[in-house]
Amino acid sequence: MKGQLEFLIKLQMIDSAIIKAQRVQEEHPKKITQLEETLQKEGEALQSEEKQLEEITKKRAAKEQDLAIEEEKVRKANEKLTTVKTNKEYQAALKEIEATKKQNSKFEEEILFFMEKIDNTKKSMKETEEHFTLTVKTTEEKKIALEKKLEEHTKEMEEQQKAKEELISQMESELLGQYQKIKQKHPYSTVVPVEDSCCQGCHMNIPPQLFNEVKKCQTIIKCPHCSRILYWEENHQAAPLPLQP
Repeated sequence: MKGQLEFLIKLQMIDSAIIKAQRVQEEHPKKITQLEETLQKEGEALQSEEKQLEEITKKRAAKEQDLAIEEEKVRKANEKLTTVKTNKEYQAALKEIEATKKQNSKFEEEILFFMEKIDNTKKSMKETEEHFTLTVKTTEEKKIALEKKLEEHTKEMEEQQKAKEELISQMESELLGQYQKIKQKHPYSTVVPVEDSCCQGCHMNIPPQLFNEVKKCQTIIKCPHCSRILYWEENHQAAPLPLQP
């Protein structure tokens, strides 16, 4: 019976390796999508800053144009001063010039504000561009690593499937049936060790007599609490711990 139990332990090792490979296959497209989404968000952030810079530059140009128009008004008003004939007309011209200069001062302040905003946006864009460039590089590196990992685990799964078929051909059909039935309920820990009279599947204590039977390894013993197949590690030193979900 020890030989058949060894088969069960080995079968669980193979199933664990297959499950691990399947996880990699299932997670692969999700991880690729996450990488692409992160890259897309950073690209959109960069585009947003470029658009913002374009809008600010347009506003600055518009204010500079307004300022040029108003400065032309001041020039013409100064020329008009030389042609006025009365004090009233002269005072009116001065008042017009003063009002235009005040407006021009506001335009100049706004232009300076936009210039500062342009400088800050350009600095921010430079940092965003550098980070985006780095993200593009790391994304490609991560994609290559994920593709390599997928390829390795796909190959591993194919090899394990072949090993499983060969192993199953050597097992008793009734024992295999028991294993498959328990596996439906406990896919990650169908065959588990007993430590200090405790089932390592459900962590419940088993009766001393039952533990002695497990040690003898003369028949298949199941945990009375969870129905997992039990073995004693000292009889199977190479046996791994069950795969965790």
